[in-house]
Amino acid sequence: MGSHVRTFVLCRMEVRIVLSCEEGSALFSQRSFTLADGGQAVVGRASSEDQPGEDNLFFDCKVLSRSHAVISFVNGQVLLKDTGSRNGTFINRSRLSKPLQGSKEIEIYSQDLIRFGAQVTDDFKCVKEKCIVAKLRVASPSGEELKPRPQDDKCCKYSPVVQEKEAMQKEAPTE
Repeated sequence: MGSHVRTFVLCRMEVRIVLSCEEGSALFSQRSFTLADGGQAVVGRASSEDQPGEDNLFFDCKVLSRSHAVISFVNGQVLLKDTGSRNGTFINRSRLSKPLQGSKEIEIYSQDLIRFGAQVTDDFKCVKEKCIVAKLRVASPSGEELKPRPQDDKCCKYSPVVQEKEAMQKEAPTE
């Protein structure tokens, strides 16, 4: 019952989304923006009309499509959808759709690792163009971080939270 009440309350408010640059990413400043219920934000390659900023999801990154993906907040869920990009959108290493095909909306959670695009390498495996790799944080307007991905979720297999727990379990002394 508690989670239903929490979801109902979230439907009537807004969420704060924060994307932080992760290792291996094209460099970008932290992005932070608010979505009201029914709101959405386009993820895409910067252009003369859409300049990168700390409050938007436009990036100076050649491996992104102009309109690469969409993050939305609907009925208490934060959702991610690939809009048919060539180089893909990934949640915890899981690609959402085939190249040039849009995906279904997939719920995303705090602590997910989100990747937009794929790195481009030359014949010698040197990286020529980096993609965008970001740690996601979803919070209530008061700043309370919302729930991480459930462990039984198919996108959870590579979740940083699960990997950290597994590493701690391996390091724990056995009796």
